[in-house]
Amino acid sequence: MKPARYLSCMVLAILVFSLFGAATPALARVEAQPSQAGGPQVERTGDLTIIRTDLFTVAFPANGTKPMFVWWANNDSGKVYVVHYKGLVEYARINGSSFRLRNMAEPSLFNAIILENNLRDEARLLEIERGIALAVSTGADLVRANILSASANRSAAVDALNQAVSNLQTIDNATGGSLPEVSAAIGKINSAISLIGSSKPSGAGSLIGDAISSLGGAIKSGLNSVRDLVKERIEERERLRELADNFHPAFLSFGSTGWELGEITEIRSGDKVIGLSFTMTLTDAPSKFDFAEGNVELAIRLYSEPVIEVGSGSGYSYNVSAGEMKMDLAVRDWEWNFEPISVSILNATGTVEPALALWIDAASYPADAIGECFKDLDEVETTSASPSVTFRGNPAAPCIRLAITERSTEAADLSVAATVTNQNLAGKNLMMAGPAKLKFGVSEEQDLVGIFKFVPFATVTDGNSSYSVPVEAAYFNAGNHIRIYISYPYFNGLLVHDPSIGLDTPQTAARYLVTVGAMASGLTVQQIPAISVWPTSEGLGLAGIIVALSAVAMIVIVRRHPAAV
Repeated sequence: MKPARYLSCMVLAILVFSLFGAATPALARVEAQPSQAGGPQVERTGDLTIIRTDLFTVAFPANGTKPMFVWWANNDSGKVYVVHYKGLVEYARINGSSFRLRNMAEPSLFNAIILENNLRDEARLLEIERGIALAVSTGADLVRANILSASANRSAAVDALNQAVSNLQTIDNATGGSLPEVSAAIGKINSAISLIGSSKPSGAGSLIGDAISSLGGAIKSGLNSVRDLVKERIEERERLRELADNFHPAFLSFGSTGWELGEITEIRSGDKVIGLSFTMTLTDAPSKFDFAEGNVELAIRLYSEPVIEVGSGSGYSYNVSAGEMKMDLAVRDWEWNFEPISVSILNATGTVEPALALWIDAASYPADAIGECFKDLDEVETTSASPSVTFRGNPAAPCIRLAITERSTEAADLSVAATVTNQNLAGKNLMMAGPAKLKFGVSEEQDLVGIFKFVPFATVTDGNSSYSVPVEAAYFNAGNHIRIYISYPYFNGLLVHDPSIGLDTPQTAARYLVTVGAMASGLTVQQIPAISVWPTSEGLGLAGIIVALSAVAMIVIVRRHPAAV
């Protein structure tokens, strides 16, 4: 093929494919429109710090003395939303149970578990003592059966041996088959009974002697050993009662602590402010909670742009919308009342596992009640602005509606499920975690409603090792608000979990990746590269026309001036 003709074919091919592309919707991601504002604005009014974004406004105590947040949509002056972090509750998961207030890790529960297990073991001691007495009398029966067998009184010998087998089976059942000597003795006796009933009874005496020897071993190394072990276990549990005298209260009330508000700093991508970052740190606690000072923190990020946060420890990533305030709860070096080494001694017939719960109160109120919102929600008499909230524990599952007009007396479980999807973005393979979400009712007048959400796992860092642990949740109806308990299993080192507050905004494409260090020790911002596409069908059509005209012009030039090729 001549070069001119070859070039003409190439240009025609470009023409065809460009026209086909002009008529086909673009598959590339369309770049999200940037915020028109210069980032969130901070002001202090009286005792409050107020942060305003394009979509919503959030207020909290200026000096950080109370981890409590009130927010509202800028285009809705009728309703405000409230989340109050009330404190941390240490409790015990008994036989795999969920959060229950009756299982708070108090001395009363600890001592009750000790008493219950010791009563059970004391009853077992009585059975063991009876077993020892029965074993002794059975030994006497075997000696008598041996004498009867030797004197050819076979019938009486067999009766004595059958009674011995019955006694030993009682002992075997009482000890759960844990004494092999008892089983061995039963086998020897049954063999002796068979020989006595046969035409060759010789050798029965030897088998009975072996059974007597096995029974002696069962009494000495079996029943006596088990009895001593049970006695030791009872005494060991009784000594544990001294630990309970030094327990801290099961509930660390944040209302009894002092908090320090850190410096509010800008989150930047180049010259553009995309959010704010600050911390609230527990700095003063009651004497038995000295270990919590400086070790309980809320690391807060508030964004004016949609971002994807990448956690430094868990490997999971999270979509954070422009109407969201993400708050990492960090708890380091918690001192447990129910330490596993102590709890293991309590686990006689079931399991007792220490756990920690974050207590959060949440509500929505009329805007004119904003002054009341910074009180403890239990003290606020104003009726909630919405009679119910909706909860979705799995993004793929339907919502459930939770009425909060009547008080409940026991916690009800909230079913949460971890959902993780993979996404490749900006050259990174991200594991995107789906959150559980609480929504503060819906009304026709509202475009945006308040939400509280969290992912159903937390990250634990112990030394150089980081791993994820499951998170559970339970709730109480508290009359005019809902009380949520987010529960974490026992951990050493640092636990980080990420509840968020904000508005239920439509999900839009993230423009930035933000990598967060441990306890928000550092933020790294990476802009997600934009993919250039024609934004409208008219633009695509115009592009096709331009390419077509250029191609025709090129063909004409080549045909008229082939030497130019």
